[in-house]
Amino acid sequence: MKRNFALRYIAYLAVFIALVFVATIIVVIPMPTGVGAYLNFGDVVIFVASSILGPLGGFICGGVGSALADIVYAPTFALLTFVVKGIEGILCGTIVWIFKKYAKQEKVKDFVSFVIAFIVSGLWMMLGYYVGTGLMLGVINEGEFISGFATALLNIPNDSIQASVSVVVGYLLTIALLRIKYVRGIQDEIFSFKRKRKEEIPPQTEENQ
Repeated sequence: MKRNFALRYIAYLAVFIALVFVATIIVVIPMPTGVGAYLNFGDVVIFVASSILGPLGGFICGGVGSALADIVYAPTFALLTFVVKGIEGILCGTIVWIFKKYAKQEKVKDFVSFVIAFIVSGLWMMLGYYVGTGLMLGVINEGEFISGFATALLNIPNDSIQASVSVVVGYLLTIALLRIKYVRGIQDEIFSFKRKRKEEIPPQTEENQ
């Protein structure tokens, strides 16, 4: 049973990694300002993946899928992208799962959790890229970190547009997909499996100790 679940989970990861990669490289809109800045829909898929597969799935899909896309378009940013997008997936998935576990009303789980998760993750994406780009430029310019962070500010408008669009499109797509019984079943299976494993661990008692 656990082996079958693990195999299916790996398959889900592979599908979403591919979707993040494709969504990032298919629609590429270069921006006139910023350092290597371009708009894409990779964050939309990261939000969806994190909401269905949880924080671990969000980390793997977001980090690996986005980094592979950067290897194609902007190799210099591949490592930074892996970290930023990976943490983005962790944040998104964690917030969704917290609401799913503790919220009593289904509408709260499906509306508030996604909105909060996507906004927080989008803000992190902006902050992560700003700090990371500023540090990278500072190192490249031999310690000129002030000018590096000043240049990185040019990316903020681009990242804010991408984050805003991704929150809206990601929410609509996630809600639509979770109306499909099979997709909802995947999410419920992953959540139930984690909860079941936790319940199977016997509590520590004085006799066990």
